[in-house]
Amino acid sequence: MSDAGPQTPLGECIRHRSEIIRLDDRETYLRCRVQLNGRGVVLRDRVLGVDVKTKEQQVCRAGELLVAEIDAKMGGVGIVPDDLAGAIVSSHYFLFQIDESKLRRKFLDYYLRTPDFQTQVKARGSTNYSAIRPYHVLAYTIPLPLPDEQDRIVVTLDAAAARVAEATRLCREIDEEADALCRSILSDPRHPTTPTPMRELVTLRSPDVDVKAAESYHFAGIYCFGKGMFRGQTRLGAEFSYDTLSRVRAGDFTYPKLMAWEGALCVIPPECDGLYVSTEYPVFEINTDRVLPDVLDVYFRSPEVWPKLSGTSKGTNVRRRRLNPQQFLNYVMPLPEREVQERVAEVRAKLTGIKAQHPGLVTELEALMPAILDRAFKGELGGAALSAASALSAGTAPMIAGRVGPSRDVAAPSDGAVAEHASAESGKVQMGGASGQTWNIPEIAAIQAELVRRNGGSPTLGRKKISKGAYLAAALLGAKQNPPPLRKAAGPFNTQGQNEVEAYATQAGWFRDSGLASGQRSSSRYRAGDRITEAAAKAKGLVAARAVEFERFMSMFVNWDSDTAELHATAHAAWNGLIAAGKPVTEAAIIETFFEWSEEKAKFKAAQIRSALATLRSLGMEPDGRGPVVSGVGESNLFSGTSR
Repeated sequence: MSDAGPQTPLGECIRHRSEIIRLDDRETYLRCRVQLNGRGVVLRDRVLGVDVKTKEQQVCRAGELLVAEIDAKMGGVGIVPDDLAGAIVSSHYFLFQIDESKLRRKFLDYYLRTPDFQTQVKARGSTNYSAIRPYHVLAYTIPLPLPDEQDRIVVTLDAAAARVAEATRLCREIDEEADALCRSILSDPRHPTTPTPMRELVTLRSPDVDVKAAESYHFAGIYCFGKGMFRGQTRLGAEFSYDTLSRVRAGDFTYPKLMAWEGALCVIPPECDGLYVSTEYPVFEINTDRVLPDVLDVYFRSPEVWPKLSGTSKGTNVRRRRLNPQQFLNYVMPLPEREVQERVAEVRAKLTGIKAQHPGLVTELEALMPAILDRAFKGELGGAALSAASALSAGTAPMIAGRVGPSRDVAAPSDGAVAEHASAESGKVQMGGASGQTWNIPEIAAIQAELVRRNGGSPTLGRKKISKGAYLAAALLGAKQNPPPLRKAAGPFNTQGQNEVEAYATQAGWFRDSGLASGQRSSSRYRAGDRITEAAAKAKGLVAARAVEFERFMSMFVNWDSDTAELHATAHAAWNGLIAAGKPVTEAAIIETFFEWSEEKAKFKAAQIRSALATLRSLGMEPDGRGPVVSGVGESNLFSGTSR
């Protein structure tokens, strides 16, 4: 395909089909569903007819296009695979036969995952739950070369997808195998161990910092499931309620009391030395004469250990169990001999060096395939994309061949092996991105201009919605905002900052606030400026690393009202704030923090917050303590009446 060519309506290649059957209570049926984010059609379950409330169901045929009426806007579309022929779906799905003499199903399958397709899937109505209809799908368009050319493109994309998938698998396997290798040394039955209570190996340290309201504290947090510690947000003492904190030192050991049973335990790494944790994190000094820090870190990151901690912890239910310091000190671990400990430390040091050579590579790999698809359907697919995927696959050789069993005599990898596998770094593709960056006035204005370009003139796009949209875009990209968002009654917002953004956008010709003409800023309605395409180009560059996710977010955002935007932005800020403060993160804690934000939040229900959290996860906006930092308390009447 030399160029993108004309766009053909899907209605010329597909036909809506509905085959309804009535379920027999005694028969077993396969039910299928579409995954979000273009991840295809999969088996939902096997069910007896008697257990299905709605007896009239649709029957799927292999190779048909399956579209979810609600979730299509979040990538809920796909092709029915051969092994799900005859599966049933409810009337909330639409099925379309594909005329393969015009449109190859695999070609369509790839196109369904592109930003160009997703931008067409616009929900009708003003809420996140509005549905598309079959005639909408028939009106979507696709660049349609001749079938032979479609086949050639599919072959190329299949090869690229296979190589990207293999490189991604190998990258993840490196971390998994490295951890498994270290654990196998500790668990080798040929290595004798001595049951030893933790109180003989570590000493509890008391909190050593008195909080001062005017001073700043950079918090640390710990991921669950053995993922280790991360650097959180910096907060003023006036912004949290703890009177004392602990300042952690590299080589100390800590965990959050509430989340220890989910594998949130670790030795403090060098990059987190000097950070602070709350009193919810007991901190222990390690007696290195008895046990090396690497041994404790490997042992307590082992999934088989976490259930034992769960049994030790006390609480009212499984998700509220707390591992108190004295209970932890009573815990007995199998302590290996010093020689084995030193071997673990040696192996781990070499493997850590290898793993450190490719930070972010998996993220870049995941972004590569959408970029290849985008080029393919714009007629720009050549050998370069496949070559890039090949380089990634070849450069990411498996660091460890095969699984390491507990009975094998494991030696430390040689320096030569380290050098050989370090070649994975040579395959890195620089995708760009905002993570760790700061969006200043021009960047925030560019993102808001893109919101105006897609949503301008809408009665729902006031100051609240446009500011929350820019906040969530920054959250998606992991970028901070300057001026920073403040903790206002209606969610993250900065009044002076928004004034500066709008002044900049007006002067640049990107967009303007038509509500100012009436002298009432509360009637803000934004209109595109003469140079808004310039802003669109800048916004595209800012979100390039997560273009697919940004498109998915935008397809939802344009249908939100201002309260829905407030709901999602505040939920993210509450969630992110808990992580940054080093506090235990549970759904209940997020909801509690949300309602504590201001009295205005009483208009929302807990169920709405849970739904918003699920939406944030589906959009790839699950926070990690980075991104926009929210602080302060603002006026309660900032967005009253028509300003919403």
